Amino acid sequence: MTHCLLVNLSSLTGTVAAGTGIVGNASNQLNNPSHLCVDVSSNIYVCDTLNKRAMLWRNNSLTGVTAITSRIMGIVVDSQNNVYVAEADNHRVTK
Repeated sequence: MTHCLLVNLSSLTGTVAAGTGIVGNASNQLNNPSHLCVDVSSNIYVCDTLNKRAMLWRNNSLTGVTAITSRIMGIVVDSQNNVYVAEADNHRVTK
């Protein structure tokens, strides 16, 4: 998988919300996205597994921003908009 889809379940249609569908490591590409979460502003945080980074895709953006470089195993945003990242290689969870 090289992109994330936003799906309308009532019509079963979707649009690309992050990534291009082409594997890569540019700011608009992903390589095996594994986990994602969405904050209250509809920004998307993606674990870009094979690029060893967590990407932030702001709402309606065509490119992402590298939020952290590490082998990410999970990511979550709490109700206060704090982002928590599980880093496998560093054996820690960061905020």
